[in-house]
Amino acid sequence: VGIDDYDSAPLSCCVNDAKELAAALQMDEYGFSTRTLLNEAASRKTIIRELETCRLQKPTTFLFYFSGHGCTTITGTYLVTHDGEPLDEGIELGVLSRILANFSSNDTTTVVILDCCHSGSASPWIPDIKPMIRSDVERGIPAIGKGRIILAACRPEQYSYEDTASGHGLFTNILLNG
Repeated sequence: VGIDDYDSAPLSCCVNDAKELAAALQMDEYGFSTRTLLNEAASRKTIIRELETCRLQKPTTFLFYFSGHGCTTITGTYLVTHDGEPLDEGIELGVLSRILANFSSNDTTTVVILDCCHSGSASPWIPDIKPMIRSDVERGIPAIGKGRIILAACRPEQYSYEDTASGHGLFTNILLNG
């Protein structure tokens, strides 16, 4: 998932990040089949529908990548989807966790990569936001299935940044170069 086109706080590298990571994962040495949701295609409903479609395919390894805004509000910790708005920001991590937990019945190893602003400060239109901290992520995505890997762009007290010169978020650029 890559979202640049937010109404009040647009980004510039998330779509490129998602496209290039998908291309890398499709390389013969990795052999992933990918589904890429970009900008307006990355609505809450569409992302959840795609997750369910993937679960039904019973993969041995499932990787979920998100590049966009992240925030914590009084109602939960969210990946802000393209259609996110105050009081309905997108996909709450608890919901994502419950969806991913269903992969465990397939004995699937689950990888979650989040390249999003953990501070939430890039989403000024969301009232009562606070930093997305490690405990928010751990509470939102507890141990699931036979294996769980979570990679996050930054520490809780840090910001996630884009480097427009490279066309990538700093974290994803390092991931792609690795």
